[in-house]
Amino acid sequence: MKNEPIKDNAKSHERVSITKRSNLKGQQSSFFPDIENTGNESLSNAITISGSRNIDQETGTIYLDRYLSSLVNQNRIWLIGGARGMDQWATEWLLDHKETCWIVVPFTTIDQPNSTQSLFRKVEKVIELKLPKSKSAYIARNKYMVDRSELVFGFWTGKGGTLSTIRYAINAFKEVHAYHIKQKDIK
Repeated sequence: MKNEPIKDNAKSHERVSITKRSNLKGQQSSFFPDIENTGNESLSNAITISGSRNIDQETGTIYLDRYLSSLVNQNRIWLIGGARGMDQWATEWLLDHKETCWIVVPFTTIDQPNSTQSLFRKVEKVIELKLPKSKSAYIARNKYMVDRSELVFGFWTGKGGTLSTIRYAINAFKEVHAYHIKQKDIK
């Protein structure tokens, strides 16, 4: 598998696209094996978005416009973590484009930041995993989303769990598009 960075001259960052190495479906996360996908929805058309919390809205919107515009209006389900920062901007951006969004939270909606509370009423579905409160619950939430997606987008600044989500998606043989947003590009 070739994993060479592709320079995008439009902005000073590296774009790394890693295609699926197999036709295997993502396996249920062994981190919390009792988590199950509820409902009869097929997630073969799902896309996960993971991103750093310290990305401002203007920068986030630039990246979303550039890299997700070609994927809207294709009857997809977008799985997003519901945190502030890139998760919040992606949800708002996708809703503006009339896309189907599901927010997946590791605990309950009440435990989420106030800045994201209004989004829960706007999306089609909110999945509360109700995991024990710990840092590992966020990792389990991200694995849950990746396991149910065919495509994963990661927008990270070098901080947080987005990079581990990208690595997990690669190891789960998902198609991954990862964008390292440099600190100097954040407003």
